[in-house]
Amino acid sequence: GQGQVVISEAAHDSNRIPWKILEQQSGIQVVEWKVGNVSAGELHPLSDLKNILNANTKVVALTHVNPLTGDVANLPEIVKEIRALAPQAKVIVDGTQYAGHRAMDISGWGVDVYVYSAHKCFGPHIAFMIIRNSLVKILESTSFSQFLGPLDERAKAFESGSLDVEACVGALAVETYWKKLCEIVRVPLPTETDSPFRMDHNTLTQLFAKIQKMEAALFASILEYLQTVPDVTIYGAHSTTPIPSAQREECDIVSDTTPDLPITDPISLISFTHANIPSKVIVTALQQARVNAMCGHLNCPQLCKAIGVVPD
Repeated sequence: GQGQVVISEAAHDSNRIPWKILEQQSGIQVVEWKVGNVSAGELHPLSDLKNILNANTKVVALTHVNPLTGDVANLPEIVKEIRALAPQAKVIVDGTQYAGHRAMDISGWGVDVYVYSAHKCFGPHIAFMIIRNSLVKILESTSFSQFLGPLDERAKAFESGSLDVEACVGALAVETYWKKLCEIVRVPLPTETDSPFRMDHNTLTQLFAKIQKMEAALFASILEYLQTVPDVTIYGAHSTTPIPSAQREECDIVSDTTPDLPITDPISLISFTHANIPSKVIVTALQQARVNAMCGHLNCPQLCKAIGVVPD
């Protein structure tokens, strides 16, 4: 029905274009949540929400980690502000870039829908969608209820037909990978869980804290170098944020202690341009040196436009 959907200017196209299509098909109003000071990592300025949200807002759709800058949205703060200004609005988050770098805490964040892909966790290309129980109950009172079925079969309502069996089996192998990492970095596995698997949220939190520390230690040297190169422009919070001494320290992966780094720190992803060297030339040289690099808008053309970058 009629209503307002708020989409982020900083979002990946997968969380923008479908809403634009829905606007054309159903007449909903799509409103842009513009970025703020991108150099400070302000991709979702909270102060702007009071001028965007209203009693007609049905959905706020955003991206947890921007694939262009690596900046992490502070979901607890954002959700709190949305609940205060438009308590009826549902918060839908694309967590694809976050999933491979930090432990997810979907219940703690308070979002209504969280979507991510296993391929970012070294798994296959298969997507997962976690839906808040209260939202499922709302669906029970709509015409969609005919597709829900019994509680243990409700996932089928969102995926008709046969699932990709190979991808499903491959997704289960992600836990095997995580368990092996736990053994290497000395994160104890729980002896008993409510799950058929031996991974719980506390274990994953400890594991990803070590992953974050290892990434930060490697990333610090790259970032420090780029911050000193003339004619290089870095985009996002990485451009101005000083590198904490804790990130410069080499990470002892077999230490029994768990690092304590803010989970809202940008992930180890950086975007930059050089005033005189085309990005394609830089990417080719890096790839030849076996460094993973890409160029282009990375499916964030609106953000590139907002910050004045012309992808090549």
